[in-house]
Amino acid sequence: MKKIKLFFAALLAITAFSAFFLFPVVADAKTPAIVPVTTLAASSASEASAPEGSTTITILHTNDLHGRFVSSGTAIGFDTVGAIHAATPNSILVDAGDTIHGLPFVTLNQGVNAIQLMNAAGYSLFVPGNHDFNYGIDWLLLLETYAEFDFIASNLTWEEDGSSVFDEYNIVEIDGVRVGFFGLALPETPSVTSPLGVLGLNFLNPIEAARRSVVTLQAAEVDVIVALAHLGLDGNAWGREVARAVPEIDVIIDGHSHTRLDEGYWVGDVLVAQAGAHGQFVGAVEIVLHEGEIISRTASLIDREMSESFAPISEITALIDEMVAEVSEALNVVIGYSPVTLFGDDPEHRPALRSGEVPVGNLFADAMIWEADAQIAIMNSGGIRYHLHAGEITRHDMYQLHSFSNYVVAVEITPDVLFYALDVGVHQLGNGRFPQVGGFSFVFDNSQESGARIQSITLNDGTELDRNDTTTVIRAAISSFISTGGDNYTMLVDLPRVGEFGILQDVLAGFINYTDLNAFVVEGRIVDVTPTDAGEVIPQITPAELAPAPGMSDLVPHRYVDGVAFVAIRYAAEAYGAAVEWDESRRAVIITSATGDALYFVVGYRDSFIDSEISRTFVTVQHVSDVFGG
Repeated sequence: MKKIKLFFAALLAITAFSAFFLFPVVADAKTPAIVPVTTLAASSASEASAPEGSTTITILHTNDLHGRFVSSGTAIGFDTVGAIHAATPNSILVDAGDTIHGLPFVTLNQGVNAIQLMNAAGYSLFVPGNHDFNYGIDWLLLLETYAEFDFIASNLTWEEDGSSVFDEYNIVEIDGVRVGFFGLALPETPSVTSPLGVLGLNFLNPIEAARRSVVTLQAAEVDVIVALAHLGLDGNAWGREVARAVPEIDVIIDGHSHTRLDEGYWVGDVLVAQAGAHGQFVGAVEIVLHEGEIISRTASLIDREMSESFAPISEITALIDEMVAEVSEALNVVIGYSPVTLFGDDPEHRPALRSGEVPVGNLFADAMIWEADAQIAIMNSGGIRYHLHAGEITRHDMYQLHSFSNYVVAVEITPDVLFYALDVGVHQLGNGRFPQVGGFSFVFDNSQESGARIQSITLNDGTELDRNDTTTVIRAAISSFISTGGDNYTMLVDLPRVGEFGILQDVLAGFINYTDLNAFVVEGRIVDVTPTDAGEVIPQITPAELAPAPGMSDLVPHRYVDGVAFVAIRYAAEAYGAAVEWDESRRAVIITSATGDALYFVVGYRDSFIDSEISRTFVTVQHVSDVFGG
């Protein structure tokens, strides 16, 4: 039932890169948690006003850490997360996914560091996010055996027999209160992780799974029902849809959309909580019960500054220091030198990376051609995660450029399939599937219908390709991620494979020492001829224009994914009369606060609407991701 070949592939990979990083997972005492010591009294106002004999429990939660376990200028270290947990009575610590994959700190030993530190901090429950499947299901199952906490997902089954991959739910008793947790994984996971890593799995509709779980937990006579979910409030907005469809849920602890919800988000009588991303916050949901009935639910966030009220747990600090030293030894080895900076992925440069040609994209594509002795190459922009800075280049830089475990695959492709692949790739600007290419150039027009967006493809030798040519064979280098259908490149899955080569970090390291990095400039490989009135071309603006105006510090932009943006904006009560209007000259949504300050969101379409619910205002704007990134 479990995919043995994948397991040994993962085992070989970890042995090849970082065998000496595999540490035994030590058992540290689990202790409870929440809010800084200096604010504990204030945070318990609901408890103070509750009837005598009431019980207060706290759910501490994290999500979308992407490997941020070490304290930094923005991230709360896990020695402090453990301290927060230890300082709060009647609490449980849970995680909503996308946690064990990301920075080299966790990827170098395939997530073992993450599991070890989650054990030490006292986690009780975890729902895997889409990126947690990047190591493959067999490796994830192996990591589960090291975990001293439960993996849960009620909508994840084996294709073979329909049985659940992980526990569907877990009932935890906290000071006499029976809390039923059930897990919900992202149904789109097969298209946003390597499909090879989730072979044999069914990701089921989360609404249907939630309904089944609620019936089960109600039958078990729990006092509180909590969904631990990696669904999100953008894209399909599964987090909100589950809350609307299953009102019997008391709380949804959510992840995936990187949304900062300072006081939670109410959907009817369901409280949705999410703690941003990258370890910037620890979320805290406080539930007060009296005689078995819930009388209040509140959500809050502990930020980096607030967390300084806690003394880090020294044993966890020592463990982190040991891990950092081991990882640094491998990553700080100088492997080359760059005379120039090639910008890649950050809020300023991601729009260009995911909508057109960029020098670092050319570097990736040419390195893949060099490695596989190919004629052309296609690299999905979502696999390019950082810059290549001028100066000495270390192995750490390679893992920042590409933090995944993908390798180069050589395939045989015909022109008709190449036209199809590029057509899919350019469909939604701002999406990680946008292709960076080598060995050829192409022209696209996104005002055209599907199948007609690619106007021309020209090989470097001057050969013009015919979109109807099904016989000419071209040797192409692609990443293993898209070779298995990742980012919706499903047309590449059945192409003849003629070679498999090194992991991208090693390929880049070798190529950087082979080539002249000064040569990587924008040279016309990708040409966008979409008419400016077609809604696809976005006005160029400077980063300064993206910053909130003075007095708008309570406006918090959030996650932008797949051409659809959720900009979550929290207003104080006195600013609830904010005006929202469309400025045709700027092609922007303008939000003006009660004090007259304005914040501009530049978009490509006029399709925008406001959906106000309780204390949150969501502005949904199509294609704003082309400006802000995804």
